[in-house]
Amino acid sequence: MARNRVKKIVRQVLPILLLTGFFNLGAGSLLGGMEEQMGKYLAGTLVMVPPLMALKGNITGTLASRLGSGLHQGLINSGNILNKEVKTNVYAAIALSVITAVTIGTIATLITVMFTGTLFSLSLLAQLVGVAVIAATLSVILLSLIAVAVSILSYRRGWDPDNITSPVLTTLGDILSIGSLYLALMVVLKIAGKI
Repeated sequence: MARNRVKKIVRQVLPILLLTGFFNLGAGSLLGGMEEQMGKYLAGTLVMVPPLMALKGNITGTLASRLGSGLHQGLINSGNILNKEVKTNVYAAIALSVITAVTIGTIATLITVMFTGTLFSLSLLAQLVGVAVIAATLSVILLSLIAVAVSILSYRRGWDPDNITSPVLTTLGDILSIGSLYLALMVVLKIAGKI
C-alpha cells in the first residue's frame, strides 16, 4: 500500500520538478543579465533580491498549502473558484506582501547607506520602498492567481495539490519575482525622472 502511494507521488511530482529545474536556469540567467542595470540605476536594488524572493516563496507557499488543505477538507469547492475562503486567503497574501515589502525597502535603504557610502535621503528611501512594494504586489497577485488555478485544476484531476502547486509556484515565482522587480525599478525610475 505504502509503495503504491510513493509511486503515485513520484509520478505526479517528478515531471513537474524536472520542468521547474529547467525554468530555474532561465530565471538565474535573467537575473544575471539584469544585475548590472539594476545596480547602475538605483543603489540598493540588488540588496532586495534575496528577501523579495524569500517573501514570494513564504507567502505564496503558505497560500498554496492553505488552498490544498481547504480543498481536502471541503472548505473550498473546486467548482467555485471565487468563494469566500479563496478570496480571504488571496487578500491576506497581498496584504502580507505589501507590509513586508515596506520593511524590505526600508532595510535595503539602511544597508545601502551603511555599506556603499550613499547618502541617506527620503528620495532614496521612497524609491527603494516603492520598488519593493510594486515588485512584491505584482508578483504576489500573479502568483496567487496561479496558485488558485493550479490547486483547483490539480484537485479536479485527482492529483494532490500539495505535490503540484509548490514546485510550480517556486519556479514561476522566481521568474515572476525577477521580472516584477525589474519592471518596478523601471516604473520608479521613470517617476523619479532618472530614465
